[in-house]
Amino acid sequence: MTTRRLFQTGGCIVMAGAAALLHASMQMPYMTSLGPGPGFFPYWLSMILLLLGAVMLIQAFTESPRALPEDFWPAEGGFRRVLVVLGAVALAAAGLNQAGFGPTMLVVNLMLLLALGVRKPLPLLATALAGSFGVYFVFTHWLGVQLPAGTLFN
Repeated sequence: MTTRRLFQTGGCIVMAGAAALLHASMQMPYMTSLGPGPGFFPYWLSMILLLLGAVMLIQAFTESPRALPEDFWPAEGGFRRVLVVLGAVALAAAGLNQAGFGPTMLVVNLMLLLALGVRKPLPLLATALAGSFGVYFVFTHWLGVQLPAGTLFN
């Protein structure tokens, strides 16, 4: 495989994801009476991603193809960490509305910290609790932003 094929594939994937995000953002209000609405950030994020995907495609077609470096793909441990991160993201997407922000993010944080090699119990639990229930408390009580409370425990 060459860098050209990799950039072509990556550019197409980024542009397809950006187009889906753009379509979803167009379903939300862009502005509200108070300022930017829920569609503002995803709209501009999708536009930036479309631009970056186009740059990747242009680079793929204009630069001469080169062979991938031998250490381009991660070793077995790196692939395992990538799979854990993807699993954590999938778990967060699936669990936020059912279990709520706090319990879901507690499990996600524990998964990520363990995958990254954190083994001491006190820092592991303190970071996971602060990143889940601590963030939930700050957002809901101090900032007035509602995070998913979940339907599992109601």
